[in-house]
Amino acid sequence: MNANTDKSVIDQCSLYPVYIEAIFVDQANKQQEIDTSSATGFVYEYLNRYYLVSNWHVFSGKHAITLKSLHTQAALPEKIRIHFPIEGKIGTTKTINCPLKHESNDSYFWLEHPEKNKIDVAALPIDWQTEYATYPINHVNEARGIRDFPEGFYVGQEVFILGYPRGIKGGGGLPIWKRATIAVEPYLSMDGNNLKILVDAATREGMSGSPVIVAGTPDSSVLFDGKVQVINIRPFKLFLGIYSGRIAGDDEFAAQLGIVWKEQAIREIIEANIPYCATDM
Repeated sequence: MNANTDKSVIDQCSLYPVYIEAIFVDQANKQQEIDTSSATGFVYEYLNRYYLVSNWHVFSGKHAITLKSLHTQAALPEKIRIHFPIEGKIGTTKTINCPLKHESNDSYFWLEHPEKNKIDVAALPIDWQTEYATYPINHVNEARGIRDFPEGFYVGQEVFILGYPRGIKGGGGLPIWKRATIAVEPYLSMDGNNLKILVDAATREGMSGSPVIVAGTPDSSVLFDGKVQVINIRPFKLFLGIYSGRIAGDDEFAAQLGIVWKEQAIREIIEANIPYCATDM
């Protein structure tokens, strides 16, 4: 069908990422909330439970290698603010505040990998509401019977990183699509780790936690709410993993290489069910 000019046309894949903010609550200053960072996340469903997936460094507020605080005031996040697009009202978001730690003690809700900060991925259990227009991203692969890193990918292949570089949003508050290419042989272990690959991309802060996908050109459209919105459907799309940052940091002259953790890392985190423990670091 042809979309009418009075209808908004969006891409289905733009509904996978969500804009998130890591918040510190200053107890000594009238509960003032300090936004320690902005980043990207996405929803993952496992055994009928829902998780917000982003990076370990986003939830902890610490650099995943040096363990130094990422905030100038050494403020560590205590909750995550998630901006969910609302079904039938693209351009409108519902803001959800999810605590990262218990108020009564120092235990945390979010889950880390058994190898802790060595795998810069984390998952926070969340409640799910049907009004959210965001789709659990693993449904993309499961519809094709895929659980592990998909076969047939190769060094030099084009992929997309969907996120919010420096907090920049597209129309309707939807993500920015950054083009990248797989920069290493994706089926060979790196540094003794088969969960990590590198991509060649000019990425920026705020894209931490972005989903990385392969997607074909849209070839059909369907009505989203029957009134004002149309979704472009891509005949081919696969979820590859989660982006976690650049090698060599913010140096503009450094190699523009980004780290991507394969989907398997997310499943290992959820299956292990290990809450983050700040005293272990």
